[in-house]
Amino acid sequence: MCTTFVLPTSAGTFAGRNLDLDMHFGERVVLTPRNVPIAFRNGATVSTHDALLGMATVAQDYPLYAEAVNESGLYMAGLYFPGSAHYVARETLQSADHAQTSSNTSNNGSGSDSIGDGDGSVSGLVGVASFELITYTLTQAHNVEQARELLNHCAITDEVFAPQMPAAPLHFFCADRTGAAIVIEQTADRIAIYDNPAHVLTNNPPFPFQLEHLRYFMGLNTVAPENTFTAKASDALTLAPNGEGFGQLGLPGDSTPASRFIRAAFQVQHSSAVSTRQEAVTQVLHLLDSVLMVKGSTINAHGREEYTMYSAALDLEHFAYYVTTYENRRIMAVEPQSAALDGNQLVQFALQSEPDFDKLGN
Repeated sequence: MCTTFVLPTSAGTFAGRNLDLDMHFGERVVLTPRNVPIAFRNGATVSTHDALLGMATVAQDYPLYAEAVNESGLYMAGLYFPGSAHYVARETLQSADHAQTSSNTSNNGSGSDSIGDGDGSVSGLVGVASFELITYTLTQAHNVEQARELLNHCAITDEVFAPQMPAAPLHFFCADRTGAAIVIEQTADRIAIYDNPAHVLTNNPPFPFQLEHLRYFMGLNTVAPENTFTAKASDALTLAPNGEGFGQLGLPGDSTPASRFIRAAFQVQHSSAVSTRQEAVTQVLHLLDSVLMVKGSTINAHGREEYTMYSAALDLEHFAYYVTTYENRRIMAVEPQSAALDGNQLVQFALQSEPDFDKLGN
């Protein structure tokens, strides 16, 4: 259960992400500097690349990102997609895996190492494990169109990172500084890529349904509706709103993915203008509040509470990450300085998970 979106503003383009789950997964904000070598399951490696910043769990010195942004302003997030995601076994691919070669060509951090023969394929598809797809994309692409071209030659494999870490069924949201957004889903034997004019993604059903479903809510508005219930102007039945928000009657308020998609899309479409980065971060976090899951309101099939563990705002222009947790509403800011971007080791930032109060009147 998750929600993500991209929001262009006059202060820059920002992404938002709620992570809704029933248990923690060792999450922390992780910076992957430019010179951290990264190996992929298809045999490819990158030695230099854009720095990455986002939420991840680190296992065996490898960042398993839930969402991240690279220096070029390309954002990507994985969202739970149970029953719909279809991964393939690597051995079933007539893939280009054997043609993948390591490149040790250095760059200045604004690009990435080249992998393979340039078009991403030889006689088939390149296999990329689900847990590495975000890192694979963000270390090689700098915008949505480059990501689209890269992933058009890929298939998501069912490999696990470790025996005790099964492959999570996911689909992916990708956006860049221009506000362009795509959705990446594999429900058959290869990846499908959809343009995303709604700028939002949640979970099931697959994205084509979510986009089509918007039609049923096209009458929603931010202002009060006219009285069209009464047939004639002279009719004695005069109707008028008795409060604010009547234009939103029918906007779903439950926590299902389809309802959160509608609600988030409406809020993003009508988001108020902001003029500063601070205002933008605040606005993104409030938009995420509109689809936040409260502890106790949703119990999953395992009898555990699904709730919003953290809400994050990512500044795609300035390579910064802002996050609040369910327990601590103070905004934690991670704004890496340029010197940190040239490192060769992961940098991890623990979340502020304890309540934090400014006590007045003592």
